Amino acid sequence: MNALYLVLGAGLLLLFYLRFIKGGANIPSLSGEEFLDDLKENDGVLVDVRSPLEYVAGHIEGAQNMDFLSRQFKQEVEKLPREKPIYVYCKSGTRAKMAANTLHKLGFEQVVNLAGGTMGWRGELVK
Repeated sequence: MNALYLVLGAGLLLLFYLRFIKGGANIPSLSGEEFLDDLKENDGVLVDVRSPLEYVAGHIEGAQNMDFLSRQFKQEVEKLPREKPIYVYCKSGTRAKMAANTLHKLGFEQVVNLAGGTMGWRGELVK
Protein backbone atom coordinates (compact mmCIF):
# COMPACT_ATOMS: atom_id res chain seq x y z
CA MET A 1 0.00 0.00 0.00
CA ASN A 2 2.82 2.42 0.85
CA ALA A 3 4.47 1.65 -2.50
CA LEU A 4 1.25 2.63 -4.27
CA TYR A 5 1.17 5.98 -2.46
CA LEU A 6 4.82 6.52 -3.30
CA VAL A 7 4.21 5.84 -7.00
CA LEU A 8 1.12 8.06 -7.03
CA GLY A 9 2.99 10.85 -5.25
CA ALA A 10 5.90 10.64 -7.67
CA GLY A 11 3.48 10.72 -10.58
CA LEU A 12 1.75 13.82 -9.25
CA LEU A 13 5.08 15.58 -8.75
CA LEU A 14 6.12 14.72 -12.29
CA LEU A 15 2.79 15.98 -13.66
CA PHE A 16 3.14 19.23 -11.66
CA TYR A 17 6.69 19.69 -12.95
CA LEU A 18 5.77 19.06 -16.56
CA ARG A 19 2.64 21.21 -16.42
CA PHE A 20 3.84 24.25 -14.51
CA ILE A 21 7.63 24.31 -14.56
CA LYS A 22 8.80 22.65 -17.75
CA GLY A 23 5.68 22.99 -19.86
CA GLY A 24 3.61 25.98 -20.77
CA ALA A 25 4.75 28.98 -22.71
CA ASN A 26 8.35 29.51 -23.74
CA ILE A 27 9.09 32.21 -21.14
CA PRO A 28 12.61 33.63 -21.30
CA SER A 29 14.63 33.45 -18.07
CA LEU A 30 17.39 36.03 -17.85
CA SER A 31 20.31 36.40 -15.46
CA GLY A 32 20.18 39.30 -13.01
CA GLU A 33 22.18 41.77 -15.09
CA GLU A 34 20.37 40.85 -18.34
CA PHE A 35 17.02 41.01 -16.53
CA LEU A 36 17.65 44.51 -15.18
CA ASP A 37 19.05 45.82 -18.48
CA ASP A 38 16.10 44.38 -20.41
CA LEU A 39 13.61 45.81 -17.90
CA LYS A 40 15.06 49.31 -18.21
CA GLU A 41 15.48 49.14 -21.99
CA ASN A 42 11.89 48.04 -22.58
CA ASP A 43 10.18 50.16 -19.90
CA GLY A 44 8.71 47.02 -18.36
CA VAL A 45 6.69 46.39 -15.23
CA LEU A 46 8.50 44.61 -12.40
CA VAL A 47 6.41 42.16 -10.35
CA ASP A 48 7.53 40.31 -7.21
CA VAL A 49 5.30 37.23 -6.97
CA ARG A 50 6.42 36.25 -3.46
CA SER A 51 4.33 36.62 -0.30
CA PRO A 52 3.95 40.05 1.32
CA LEU A 53 6.23 38.92 4.17
CA GLU A 54 8.97 37.96 1.73
CA TYR A 55 8.47 41.23 -0.13
CA VAL A 56 8.92 43.47 2.94
CA ALA A 57 12.00 41.48 3.97
CA GLY A 58 13.70 42.72 0.78
CA HIS A 59 12.69 43.27 -2.82
CA ILE A 60 14.11 44.68 -6.04
CA GLU A 61 13.58 48.43 -6.16
CA GLY A 62 10.48 49.42 -8.13
CA ALA A 63 8.77 46.03 -7.85
CA GLN A 64 5.05 45.65 -7.25
CA ASN A 65 4.07 42.80 -4.95
CA MET A 66 1.47 40.40 -6.36
CA ASP A 67 1.51 37.15 -4.40
CA PHE A 68 1.21 34.27 -6.87
CA LEU A 69 -0.24 32.00 -4.18
CA SER A 70 -2.99 34.43 -3.19
CA ARG A 71 -6.56 34.04 -4.39
CA GLN A 72 -6.44 37.58 -5.81
CA PHE A 73 -3.42 37.01 -8.07
CA LYS A 74 -5.37 36.81 -11.32
CA GLN A 75 -7.47 39.86 -10.41
CA GLU A 76 -4.36 41.86 -9.54
CA VAL A 77 -2.45 41.03 -12.72
CA GLU A 78 -5.46 41.91 -14.88
CA LYS A 79 -4.73 45.53 -13.89
CA LEU A 80 -1.24 45.39 -15.44
CA PRO A 81 -0.70 47.05 -18.83
CA ARG A 82 -0.74 44.45 -21.60
CA GLU A 83 1.28 46.64 -23.94
CA LYS A 84 4.35 46.55 -21.67
CA PRO A 85 6.60 43.59 -20.91
CA ILE A 86 6.08 42.07 -17.46
CA TYR A 87 9.19 41.01 -15.51
CA VAL A 88 8.52 38.51 -12.73
CA TYR A 89 10.66 37.11 -9.94
CA CYS A 90 10.40 35.14 -6.71
CA LYS A 91 12.93 33.59 -4.34
CA SER A 92 14.24 30.78 -6.56
CA GLY A 93 12.47 31.19 -9.89
CA THR A 94 9.89 28.42 -9.49
CA ARG A 95 6.84 30.49 -8.50
CA ALA A 96 7.83 33.17 -11.01
CA LYS A 97 7.93 30.60 -13.80
CA MET A 98 4.44 29.41 -12.82
CA ALA A 99 3.24 33.02 -12.56
CA ALA A 100 4.74 33.78 -15.98
CA ASN A 101 2.86 30.84 -17.50
CA THR A 102 -0.35 32.08 -15.88
CA LEU A 103 0.24 35.58 -17.25
CA HIS A 104 0.81 34.16 -20.70
CA LYS A 105 -2.44 32.19 -20.50
CA LEU A 106 -4.21 35.42 -19.50
CA GLY A 107 -3.01 37.06 -22.70
CA PHE A 108 0.22 38.77 -21.66
CA GLU A 109 2.57 38.15 -24.56
CA GLN A 110 5.75 39.70 -23.18
CA VAL A 111 6.72 38.01 -19.92
CA VAL A 112 10.27 37.56 -18.62
CA ASN A 113 11.47 35.53 -15.60
CA LEU A 114 14.48 36.31 -13.39
CA ALA A 115 16.61 33.13 -13.49
CA GLY A 116 17.38 31.98 -9.96
CA GLY A 117 15.10 34.59 -8.38
CA THR A 118 16.38 36.67 -5.49
CA MET A 119 18.72 33.81 -4.53
CA GLY A 120 20.65 34.46 -7.73
CA TRP A 121 20.23 38.24 -7.66
CA ARG A 122 23.50 40.11 -7.12
CA GLY A 123 21.94 43.55 -6.88
CA GLU A 124 20.61 45.30 -3.82
CA LEU A 125 17.29 44.45 -2.24
CA VAL A 126 15.37 47.30 -0.60
CA LYS A 127 13.15 47.07 2.48
